[in-house]
Amino acid sequence: MRKSAIFLALLLGSLLGCVPIDSLSPIYTDSNVIFDPALLGRWASRQSDESLRVERGENNSYLVVFEKKNGDAHEETVYQAHLVNLGGDKYLDVVPENVLGAPAAGTFWMDTGKKGARFAPTLQRIADGLYIEVVGPTPAKATIQELQIKLRPAHWFAKIEIHEKSLSLNYLDDEWVKKAIKKHYIQASHTTASNEDNPNSWVLTGSTAEMQSLIVRAADDPGAFGGGMAFQKIE
Repeated sequence: MRKSAIFLALLLGSLLGCVPIDSLSPIYTDSNVIFDPALLGRWASRQSDESLRVERGENNSYLVVFEKKNGDAHEETVYQAHLVNLGGDKYLDVVPENVLGAPAAGTFWMDTGKKGARFAPTLQRIADGLYIEVVGPTPAKATIQELQIKLRPAHWFAKIEIHEKSLSLNYLDDEWVKKAIKKHYIQASHTTASNEDNPNSWVLTGSTAEMQSLIVRAADDPGAFGGGMAFQKIE
């Protein structure tokens, strides 16, 4: 799955060779979201020229601004993040604040069978971090059917360690999740979503409770959370 326009893959793909998996549900709730002021400030990557600026958001959230210099240009991308305590470990749940990259046209097919019309595929990626989901119509004799179109942002999960002057992030790897599901090591609702780069891209579709269980089960597996991203505090 291509996420070259977003820092999750920009750093991980170029430095570690792993990519975070997309989830349609968050892992935070009102009962487990926490706020640690130590995360606020500017952090410089120890492996590249990129940096993060972390600001306070609304309702115990953070605004994470990814900063990158490209020649004379200065690029910024904004994400919303929540810090979560699960099983005694801390995790960061990250969602893009805006559509990244050029939105693609979503193509769906309508199958008008004897049991009624249905659309396929039900989920398609139209931009980095953004999906469109078609729900319905339901089988019925009525000539007018209800059809729901939903925009679903993707969530990425990272195990995080925060210290006074250092920060490390390790993202839940998509290849580990795929293998763990196939081996029945973990159970997680999932589907494939068509996109321009990969017609069979995996997406986690389970509830928040299901995603929390997945994270806790993966916590102690050395292959679940990719290599490591190290930052040092500069402000």
